[in-house]
Amino acid sequence: MSTLSVNTITAETGNTVSLASGKTLNASQGFTPPVGFVLQIVDSGLTTGETTINAGNASGLASVSLVKKSTNSRFIIQVQAAVTRPSSSGWHRLGATATGGFSSVQDLKDSTTWHTQNILIKTDSISGAIGSTITFSSYHSNATSQNDTTKNIRITVTELAQ
Repeated sequence: MSTLSVNTITAETGNTVSLASGKTLNASQGFTPPVGFVLQIVDSGLTTGETTINAGNASGLASVSLVKKSTNSRFIIQVQAAVTRPSSSGWHRLGATATGGFSSVQDLKDSTTWHTQNILIKTDSISGAIGSTITFSSYHSNATSQNDTTKNIRITVTELAQ
């Protein structure tokens, strides 16, 4: 086997550099993905139990962990939950927490019937070295003294290259 050492590969004509048919490129010794490249997606799956929250907080009703693939990652966190409230005073808040102190919370639609709510959080402020485990958890908060109920909770995290 021989080794080819070059600094730049460019197409002789056009914009495409191709490998011969049936050949593959092994980048296991190093690959710098372009910005926005999806490094991984992890999903907690849908929880089935109901949880009642009365003037307090509940964290970790759905959780998922990932092993960080890049030092300077951007994360897109989606949290889904079905929520019902006995009255529409105050707010039910839905959010996410992560290892290292990250948290983000948003107010939800205020309704006395079951509604599935989704929030998206984009952040690049979750630190950690490549190979470190980051745990993401759903976060629920009820601002008033009433029994909000939540179920069908899911958290999905996408790690993107920056």
